[in-house]
Amino acid sequence: ADDDESVARSFVEHVKPGGVHANFVAAGQIAHIIGDTLFVHGGINALNQGYVPPYGSKREQVVSTLREWVEEINNFAKSESRDYTESLESYLKMNSTDYYAKEGGYNHQQPGSRLVHYGMGPNPDGSTNTTVIYCNYLVNGKPSPMETSVVKWLQEGGVNRVVVGHQPHGDAPLVIQCAHGVQVVT
Repeated sequence: ADDDESVARSFVEHVKPGGVHANFVAAGQIAHIIGDTLFVHGGINALNQGYVPPYGSKREQVVSTLREWVEEINNFAKSESRDYTESLESYLKMNSTDYYAKEGGYNHQQPGSRLVHYGMGPNPDGSTNTTVIYCNYLVNGKPSPMETSVVKWLQEGGVNRVVVGHQPHGDAPLVIQCAHGVQVVT
């Protein structure tokens, strides 16, 4: 049985740059296409289609094609992971009390906080965050096909299937047939 202090130390070791969890995040991708299948955690909808949060010196943007978006959203994740690894130590030395969880948002200065915020459902003002991480295809617990405009955007990018894992529907995979033969597998 570990005491609280050793558990806390273990957690810090895992999340600090070079730790197991930090390395896992650095290796991850937000979106990935294999053949005609797009893999994302939550889902694509008309709100988040093509959206890339600000990162590095780039402002937030909406990318017009699916393949460009996949490249940019993964560049965003890599940039934020790199920012965390390279800047965390100096940020901690500042002994700032202005930590991400206190305020949140895409404009917070804590290293890697934009990537953390991309995984959140709401923005600090209560509006819906524009993210494929916290999105899902359920409305009041019932499956809902994606919008036709999103289906067309996916098909223009060569995708006919979206596989997600954010929110299950019972104990079995759910297949949602959308317009023009596009499927969502959740």
